[in-house]
Parts: sequence; C-alpha cells; structure tokens
Amino acid sequence: MNEPMKIYYAHSRLDYGSDVEKDDIKKILADHAGCAVFNPAKAFSNKGWKLRMRMNMMRGFDLVVVREYSGYVGRGVYDEVVQALKYGVKVGVLRGGGYLDVASVRVVGNDWRVKYGKVLEADL
Repeated sequence: MNEPMKIYYAHSRLDYGSDVEKDDIKKILADHAGCAVFNPAKAFSNKGWKLRMRMNMMRGFDLVVVREYSGYVGRGVYDEVVQALKYGVKVGVLRGGGYLDVASVRVVGNDWRVKYGKVLEADL
C-alpha cells in the first residue's frame, strides 16, 4: 500500500484561521485525493517555534503549496520555499484557481510580514 502524498501548505500568518485558509485546504484535499495536508497554523501556535526544525522538516514533504498574500510572500514562507527547493521538493503556487510550478523566490523588500519576497514560476 502506498503512503499518502504529504503536502505542506505555506501561507501568511495573516491568513491563519481565515476563510482563505479553509478554502485553500479544501482545494488541496479535492485536487490531491487521499493526501495528508500539513497546516503550520495548526502545528506552530508558538511564534518562537524552532525555525531550524521547521526548515529541516521540508525534506519530508512531496509537495509544498504556497498561498501568496497580496502578490507577495513574507519571510517565513520565503524561507520555507527556499528550503523545499533546496531539498528537491516540488513547489506550487496557488494562482488563478490552479497551481503553477515554482522555480524560485526572490527578495523584493524588507517587510518580513508580507512584502518580503516574490514567487517566480517555472517557464513551461
């Protein structure tokens, strides 16, 4: 028996507990039947949770799904994407009702909460 696909849902703390978060998780579950979705909003309630541990765990996922906030990602999501790509984990960004493959992220500002980085999709 195959193990279910493990998906990490990377999104802004500003969306934690929101309708956006609930809708995204419903979409991920519908699009990837039988998958297990890891939602950091449920697991990391302590702001000071060990970042290094969270980054190292990225290698245990099959896919990272990213939700941008106003077209940007904050520092936490930026770091999660960088680590996932470093470990060869596929990353997709939710856009236009679907997913686009992520090639990289780049720093565009110094607002760690929201406008820190931009996701760059892969050329298909």
